Amino acid sequence: MTIGNTQTPVKFRKDPDAYMDEWFAEAPPHHFAMSTGHNASLFEKIAVLLKIPSVTLDK
Repeated sequence: MTIGNTQTPVKFRKDPDAYMDEWFAEAPPHHFAMSTGHNASLFEKIAVLLKIPSVTLDK
Protein backbone atom coordinates (compact mmCIF):
# COMPACT_ATOMS: atom_id res chain seq x y z
CA MET A 1 0.00 0.00 0.00
CA THR A 2 1.32 3.43 -0.90
CA ILE A 3 1.01 5.85 2.01
CA GLY A 4 3.66 8.34 0.91
CA ASN A 5 6.52 6.81 2.89
CA THR A 6 7.79 3.68 1.16
CA GLN A 7 9.80 2.75 4.27
CA THR A 8 6.70 2.34 6.48
CA PRO A 9 5.45 -1.25 6.65
CA VAL A 10 1.71 -1.33 7.23
CA LYS A 11 -0.39 -4.31 8.34
CA PHE A 12 -4.16 -4.19 8.80
CA ARG A 13 -6.51 -6.35 10.84
CA LYS A 14 -9.23 -5.59 8.33
CA ASP A 15 -9.37 -5.18 4.57
CA PRO A 16 -7.02 -2.29 3.64
CA ASP A 17 -9.69 -0.65 1.46
CA ALA A 18 -12.17 -0.63 4.36
CA TYR A 19 -9.49 0.76 6.68
CA MET A 20 -8.62 3.56 4.27
CA ASP A 21 -12.32 4.42 3.80
CA GLU A 22 -12.63 4.71 7.59
CA TRP A 23 -9.44 6.79 7.79
CA PHE A 24 -10.45 9.21 5.03
CA ALA A 25 -13.90 9.60 6.60
CA GLU A 26 -12.05 11.28 9.50
CA ALA A 27 -10.68 13.85 7.01
CA PRO A 28 -7.06 13.87 8.24
CA PRO A 29 -4.99 16.94 7.37
CA HIS A 30 -1.88 16.72 5.23
CA HIS A 31 0.29 16.11 8.32
CA PHE A 32 -0.73 13.44 10.76
CA ALA A 33 0.68 10.94 13.25
CA MET A 34 0.48 7.27 12.41
CA SER A 35 1.37 4.74 15.06
CA THR A 36 0.61 1.20 16.15
CA GLY A 37 0.68 -0.80 19.33
CA HIS A 38 1.61 0.80 22.63
CA ASN A 39 2.44 4.13 20.94
CA ALA A 40 -1.22 4.72 20.10
CA SER A 41 -2.10 5.34 23.75
CA LEU A 42 0.76 7.84 24.02
CA PHE A 43 -0.61 9.84 21.07
CA GLU A 44 -4.08 9.79 22.65
CA LYS A 45 -2.72 11.14 25.96
CA ILE A 46 -0.77 13.90 24.21
CA ALA A 47 -3.87 14.91 22.24
CA VAL A 48 -5.84 15.20 25.48
CA LEU A 49 -3.12 17.35 27.06
CA LEU A 50 -2.92 19.58 23.98
CA LYS A 51 -6.72 19.66 23.65
CA ILE A 52 -6.60 18.54 20.02
CA PRO A 53 -8.70 15.87 18.30
CA SER A 54 -7.41 12.31 18.24
CA VAL A 55 -8.90 9.34 16.41
CA THR A 56 -7.79 5.75 16.80
CA LEU A 57 -8.80 3.34 14.06
CA ASP A 58 -8.67 -0.44 14.06
CA LYS A 59 -8.92 -1.06 17.79
